[in-house]
Amino acid sequence: MIVGVFTSVLCVDSFAQAAAPAAAPAAAPAAVPGAAPAGEAPKEAAKPVGHSSMSLSSIILNSGWFGGLIWTLLFACSIACVALIIDCFINIRNHKITPPEFIQEVNNSIAQGDLAQAIELCDKISSPFSRVLKAGFVNVQEGFEVVQDSVGIAADIESETLLARISYLSVISNVTRCWG
Repeated sequence: MIVGVFTSVLCVDSFAQAAAPAAAPAAAPAAVPGAAPAGEAPKEAAKPVGHSSMSLSSIILNSGWFGGLIWTLLFACSIACVALIIDCFINIRNHKITPPEFIQEVNNSIAQGDLAQAIELCDKISSPFSRVLKAGFVNVQEGFEVVQDSVGIAADIESETLLARISYLSVISNVTRCWG
């Protein structure tokens, strides 16, 4: 999204050239009385026909109320996108999902055969992995298939929770692609 805004700023001149009226016909104009003779250069430097430089701010200001609304929404989506990226960068990390100290403590509890302490550790540490483990530990008495099903369901729920942040980025991308 941000790259798209920068690219559009860089390409404004080429858009302005494409929208400019066509250049004058290629035929040589007839001599005008008082004009410089054919071999001499005119006193003023000639500007390229149809070349106007436009800045991003002038494009935004000249886009009307509906264009202004679209630009405002595009900038708001850009800010939301950056905020979601920062949020994902902070919260979706390996040490946040599976804390190493938690794994070590649960391994020690299981090695000692203390399932109640492992469940207590899962309650104490709030992470996606601890919730998945707790779903399995709580159903240990029910048998292997029940444990496998409950862990699978808990893993699906945690996966959907983590991917919800990323799906918001996808929604913003698709909406801004339609506007841009």
